[in-house]
Order: sequence, then structure tokens, then C-alpha cells
Amino acid sequence: MKGRLQDNSLIKRVSSDYTPHQVAQYLSHISFKHPAGTHGQDRSNGATFTELVGSFPTNLETLAKIVRLHLVAFPFENTAMHYTPEHQMDVTPQGIYSRLVLEKKGKGSYCFGQNTLLLNMLRGLGFRAYATVARVNRATPSDPIPKYGPTSHMVIFVQPFEGSGETYFVDVGYGNSGLARPILLEEGESNVVMGAAPPEEHRLTRGADPRCSRERDPERTVWDWRLEVRNGSKIPNWRILYTFSEAEFFQPDVESLSFGVCMRPRFTTFWHHVLCVRHFWVSPSSSPDASSALDIFSSPGVSSSPGVSPPSYELDGPWIGRDILFDGQVKREVGDKVVVLVERFEDEGHRVRVLKEVFGIEMEEGAEKWIEGRDAALKI
Repeated sequence: MKGRLQDNSLIKRVSSDYTPHQVAQYLSHISFKHPAGTHGQDRSNGATFTELVGSFPTNLETLAKIVRLHLVAFPFENTAMHYTPEHQMDVTPQGIYSRLVLEKKGKGSYCFGQNTLLLNMLRGLGFRAYATVARVNRATPSDPIPKYGPTSHMVIFVQPFEGSGETYFVDVGYGNSGLARPILLEEGESNVVMGAAPPEEHRLTRGADPRCSRERDPERTVWDWRLEVRNGSKIPNWRILYTFSEAEFFQPDVESLSFGVCMRPRFTTFWHHVLCVRHFWVSPSSSPDASSALDIFSSPGVSSSPGVSPPSYELDGPWIGRDILFDGQVKREVGDKVVVLVERFEDEGHRVRVLKEVFGIEMEEGAEKWIEGRDAALKI
């Protein structure tokens, strides 16, 4: 059947690592609109988010809202890897909850932290969900044959409807070019979803890893899934972002994989680079195309979120833009349009200031000393 796991199985309801109070705090933090239109405060009938967590409406609409609000609320970043003495990314459920929700210093995480938080929040709200891991495609954009790295990315399967095996795929931890909404677990030309902003789109296809040693019957083989993206002039042809199976992975697996990413040179790009992606709302009504959206929001040193306030509809709009810090430069992207906000950093202190002024990330005084001598340090 279409949109189902390969054996048509139902995902069990699994308890969350978070309490109802923590889930309510998360909903308030991401500005999820309460059924009465407030943000976690009492409604006219006296019910609060905490009281409603047990009867939360689990459906595709609320799933899409949570995914998109989460993207905008928490930056995709790896600063803890380079600007702390531990050089570690804490992806434990309580550690990531403290960093993202409680500290209120604008901090984020990469896939293992972001999707650990989302997975447990979804479970705490009553969604049936589980995690798996993926291999990122390292091939150049011009190379049609994927070149997959190690299992270094975490993603989530969700069945949002009670008693139904209809399955959606979500990911709030890829950063640039990643998903911006749930996508039905189905291969087909009709199953294409809009990305962060037009013309970005995503789809799912199936195929084998080119390195696979087994001879397989195409008629009987269940191939791995692949998430693909295209984005106008930036990515004109469909490009594989990563590949994944339906095998379930658990929290100890996630923490072990994250440790490898943090501590093994050349394991992934995170060792060599400081990365940060901040998503922000852009209103299509005020920006008829991505180019004009960039004109409106392209001034450097912006500290507040450009665009519009958290919307009441997230399934199809509004658009989402991205501020992207990669090594020595900062760019702003809306769809396939790009402007440069910071051409180059003068020194590590300058990069730390930009992380605060543009991305809202507050680090400890003198944090730049911890990156000295690392591969990710600026080469000035």
C-alpha cells in the first residue's frame, strides 16, 4: 500500500522522555498557537497547554505546524563542537531540552539533537513515531552517482492518524536544503512537497547504494529510501540529499553516532567547519517572488527575525528563508535567490559576534579561545 511502511506495520505509541510540563514549555517556546489563539497561557475555559497535552490533536496539520515552528525556533548549528572546552554536542534528551528550551540563549544543535528533541516531543503529544539514521550524499552536484558517507544523520517516521498506517517522513536537522514540512512515505511523481520557499521542492525515491555487494532481484527487492531536492537555478536537477532504510534506531545509537561525529577527524563536515542555519518567516503576500524577499531582508547585522510573525497556517505557507553561516561567510537565501551578508570574518571574535547579532546565539565570554588549533578555526 502507498504511504505505508514496507510490511504495513503500525508504529506503537511509545512514552516520551519528557514530562507533560516539558512538552508544554516546548510548545510555548516554539510559539505553537493554543487552540484559543494564545501561546501556552490559560484559555477562557481554564485549560492550559499542560492539561491539553494528553488530548492533543494528532493529525497532519498539527504535525506540519510543529515541524515548521521548530525549524524557525531553533538554529541548526554545531558551535558546541568548537567553542566549548568539551568539544561535544550533548544530544541526550534532557541535555538538548536544557540547551534549546531552558537556556534561552538562541542555541540550537545538529540532526541528532534537533530530531531527538522533536521525536520525544511528538511522542509526548501522542504521535506514534520512531527514528532511523541516514547516509548523506557527498557527491558533487554535477555527479549523478551518489557517494554516501557513514551513517551520520537522524530522521523520523511518523504515523499521525489514530489507527492508521499512513506514514510521513520528517526531518528538522538537515540545515540548508532540508525538508520544511512532512512528506508522505511514498515514491511517485505526484508526491512532491514545497521546500522552504519556491522553487525549492523535495521528493522521495528508492534505490540501492552503488557500493552494495549483493545481487538483488529488482522485482522482489525493497530498496532504500532517498530524499531528493531541486531548487531552480541553485539546484536545477533533482539531487539526492541522503539515503535511509526503515530500520529503527534508539537513543544509545544516536548518542554513539553523535560521539563519532564530534570526535573523529574526517568523519563528517562538522569536524572541519563551523555551521549555522537560521530559518525565518517570509510572507509571500508582501514578497511576490524570492528576489523581492531578499531585497526587503538583505541588510547585514539583522538581529530580529525578518518576515512575519509565527503564522496560523503552516501546511503550505508562508515561505521560510535561511541565513547560512559556513566557515568565513554568511549568506541569506530565499528559494534560489542568494545575497551575501558577511563577505569574510576578520577573526574568531568577529564570527562569534555575528553568531549573536545575526543568528541570536549567545556564547560564553571568551568562547573563541576553544577553537584555536582546530581544523574549523579561521585561516586568516
